[in-house]
Amino acid sequence: MKKHIAGRAILFAAVFASSAFVASSDPGPGMDPTFTATVTGAVSRQFSGDATSMGRVADAWNAALQSPSGEGTILFGNDIAGRPTRGTYTIVDMEEHGGSPPAGQYTALVALAGGGLTTPVGFGSVNGTLIIEASSPTEVTGSFNFLAVDAADSTRTVTVNGTFTTANEEIS
Repeated sequence: MKKHIAGRAILFAAVFASSAFVASSDPGPGMDPTFTATVTGAVSRQFSGDATSMGRVADAWNAALQSPSGEGTILFGNDIAGRPTRGTYTIVDMEEHGGSPPAGQYTALVALAGGGLTTPVGFGSVNGTLIIEASSPTEVTGSFNFLAVDAADSTRTVTVNGTFTTANEEIS
């Protein structure tokens, strides 16, 4: 039980921190940083919105996909590996790795609110795939498919899949 409470606290702290992260990114001219996502399982819905990513070239990269209505937010992260190049990456267990999975792997979380939910619900990744189709200092494009578990109730799971193009910001 203690592990789930700690996991939930980390999950929601990351989601609320992402609000400032998303709001601070400014896409370049001609860019349309967006995403679409479908969630099925214990909670089901489709949502879309703004997509941003940032990180240090050599040692961190995080992406935030957030619907303007606040109905859904998806975060991907790795605090020890730089911006991913084109390729397929493993999404690993959020509770086991937190925000620091091994190089070449990512954690993901999805936070859902509204749409009939009485309280926000956070789901941390268990396993899945992040596919990067294109990656540059200003834009990252890809798709994702992962299984996630409710941070408060491990019997509730969702499958999350979708596509994104982020406005990327590189920090030296």
